[in-house]
Amino acid sequence: MLKERLGVQKQKKLPMVDYRKYSKVRKWTLGLSGGKDKIAIIRASGSSSCVRDSFSLPGSSIVGEQFIEKIHTIRESKRYKAAII
Repeated sequence: MLKERLGVQKQKKLPMVDYRKYSKVRKWTLGLSGGKDKIAIIRASGSSSCVRDSFSLPGSSIVGEQFIEKIHTIRESKRYKAAII
């Protein structure tokens, strides 16, 4: 199906680009500006609590105060255009 869409004959190999070569392509050569605006992704898992519990392991739970602080930081920043939570 890919060969048909690209117009490559079935007997020929598909043209491939190694990731190392692909990653060296500069954004400006493709007409991309470099993207000043960014989208923040906030990922959290675990049990949630209002405040940090002294018995819980660091990173094992979601602390409401810290989570809200992170959201406020992203909202106030000029760098991020959107946030995915």
